[in-house]
Amino acid sequence: LLKNVIGTQMRVQALSSTNWQGDPLALGSYPHQTVGHANARKIYSQPVEDRLFFAGDGGDDSLAATVGGARRQGQKTAQIIARQLGAKRR
Repeated sequence: LLKNVIGTQMRVQALSSTNWQGDPLALGSYPHQTVGHANARKIYSQPVEDRLFFAGDGGDDSLAATVGGARRQGQKTAQIIARQLGAKRR
């Protein structure tokens, strides 16, 4: 139970959820590696010709398949792009 984790003094103020399973584009999917493809996350995280970048919860991160992993991958990718754009302006 949640109260065992956060204690009995805490109260939930608001609650929201998504219809992830009903989304016609997501269909409740999540990233996972299949047998024999242990390096897939690393490959997915590499830019294609330094022009096409993928970032999300499927990236090469210890928090893969989580919102935290998606956020970190997005931040990391944004930093790489910003560095590249900065180098091109010089």
